Amino acid sequence: MSPATPTARCNANLKRRGSVNRFVIHGQKHHPRCLGRHHALARKTPPPSWSDSDDFVASFDIRCSCGNAELEVVGIPDDELGLYSPITTRCPSCRNEELLFDVTKHGHDVEIGAGSSYAARDGETHALGCKSCGNTTHSVLPWFTYQFESDDLADVPSTEVANYFDVFGIDLVCRKCGTVNHVGSYECA
Repeated sequence: MSPATPTARCNANLKRRGSVNRFVIHGQKHHPRCLGRHHALARKTPPPSWSDSDDFVASFDIRCSCGNAELEVVGIPDDELGLYSPITTRCPSCRNEELLFDVTKHGHDVEIGAGSSYAARDGETHALGCKSCGNTTHSVLPWFTYQFESDDLADVPSTEVANYFDVFGIDLVCRKCGTVNHVGSYECA
């Protein structure tokens, strides 16, 4: 029996195939809108901080719109999260600053109209330094998880599925010493 609506028919193709989560495949092909002002390239491997399987995580390499891959990640310092949202990237070459993630604007709960479980916070923003050498320029690797059953997003247009991630996180690879810095993860569902 085929799904009743065009949206359901499109999303019927987003089911788990083998060990690969079809939501992840779709998320990497049509990246979440929060990456829209960056050049985003889907990674074929899980984020460096992950030791688990990658069957529900979509990971990206991002660059500035000018093409520079060395970026600073800027936000409000937080002991638990690393940086509190909103989180931006700043390009040392062209000085362009773009929003990367905001808990009040991105993710599953915001998309369904439930809002974020995080409260907005004000504070002085800083570029995050490498935990080993203090350098502030990194390769930025944002990642998103899609831990859903195949019918969970049946009413969501397939062009919007990538925006319904349930966790957002960032790994940074220091451009000076190569250390992997895990910034934090933000539950969005």
